[in-house]
Amino acid sequence: MAEMAAAASEFGALSLRLVQTSMAAAKRSNTQRTRVQDVARMEQQIQASARRNGVNSRETAQKTEAVSQDTDKGQETMEATTVAMQQMVGTVSESATLMREFVTRMAEVNRIVGTISEIARQTNLLALNAAIEAAHAGSDGDGFTVIAQEVRLLADRAGQSTMEVTEKVGKMAASALAAEQAMLIGQAAAENSILKNAEVQRSFRAIRDAMHEVQAMSAQVADASERQLAAGERVSACVTEIDGMALECTQEADASAEMSIRIVECAAQMQAVLGRIGSFAGRRQTPENAEAARLIEQMDRHRPAVEHGCELLRRQCAQSGSPALRGNMELEGKQLPALWFGGTPAAEATSWVDSVKQQTGCLATIFVRDGSDFVRVVTNVLRPDGKRAVGTVLNPKGMAIGRLQGKTGHQGAAYILGKPFTALYEPVLSLSGEVIGALYVGHPVE
Repeated sequence: MAEMAAAASEFGALSLRLVQTSMAAAKRSNTQRTRVQDVARMEQQIQASARRNGVNSRETAQKTEAVSQDTDKGQETMEATTVAMQQMVGTVSESATLMREFVTRMAEVNRIVGTISEIARQTNLLALNAAIEAAHAGSDGDGFTVIAQEVRLLADRAGQSTMEVTEKVGKMAASALAAEQAMLIGQAAAENSILKNAEVQRSFRAIRDAMHEVQAMSAQVADASERQLAAGERVSACVTEIDGMALECTQEADASAEMSIRIVECAAQMQAVLGRIGSFAGRRQTPENAEAARLIEQMDRHRPAVEHGCELLRRQCAQSGSPALRGNMELEGKQLPALWFGGTPAAEATSWVDSVKQQTGCLATIFVRDGSDFVRVVTNVLRPDGKRAVGTVLNPKGMAIGRLQGKTGHQGAAYILGKPFTALYEPVLSLSGEVIGALYVGHPVE
């Protein structure tokens, strides 16, 4: 009997160490999976960024190509403008030369007119002298006097005409000089415009070259983004595979922690039996046994609150009506059967689970059955990121799921999303007796 007592004591100590190891492993496994999921989210963000970069780079390349084509058209237009302005400069230069020749011809005409004017003046003097001589001759000079007068009149008219011609020629020469100056100014402006056009053409060529470089770089960025996206997809596939393995390890670790707590309970029960028959009489309690006793005592202390919370949740479901599956619903991107209690969809029963927490301090969940899985439709159990854990599934490797599928409840330790609970699970049965969901109420265990 003493040997049995010693074995029971050692079994209790080992079972507590197993609990501690299992809980530590479960915690590390949950932390590892959380980090894997963080990596998966970051990889998705990287892929989305790479996808956007690829699209933006392609669009930039297309727009750059359009700008480059417009720049080429602008370059061609400027070249054509330069040719036209060069032709205009040549035409203006020729016109200025012709105006210069016209002014020269006007000067020659002016000299000729001056000569004619001088001849008219001298003719007028000769006519005056002839009239004087005719007057001296008396009656013999009367005929000559008439001729002299006519000659004077012709000379006067010639003088007046030459004056008018001189005036008009002067105005024409002045206009021609002004036209020549304007043409010279226009020629200088056209030549300056040609120089400016040349600068603009150089700018267009620089812009075109820069656009071609931008286009080439954008195409390279797009290609790199596509390669990055392809590599990211491979990484994402690996991360997804790792996440699947991490999930399975987490579920195994959680299930192992549940079973180890159950082993501690069994060890405590064995020691209690041996204590009643006197095998532990006078034996000093080890620290491990004392710690195991505190764990069992804490779970026992939470059990009434858990049972009361489950009764509250069960009553709220019953007051709404009989449970049934009606159609489908979308939750966290997944299509699930829609669980109803009378006229109330389970997905809208957040106030029910929160009421349980408010009155008892326990957390609560309503599951819907989807094939072999039980999915959290409404819950106040939180994920590591602090959000409600809707859309997550009951651990398929835990002790509760087998009993729920067998239409029986489960009460005892449960490891949920990396945390230990004193838990109670009850199946939700349809009117035909089929398991279509489950209720959960649990209290955290320190």
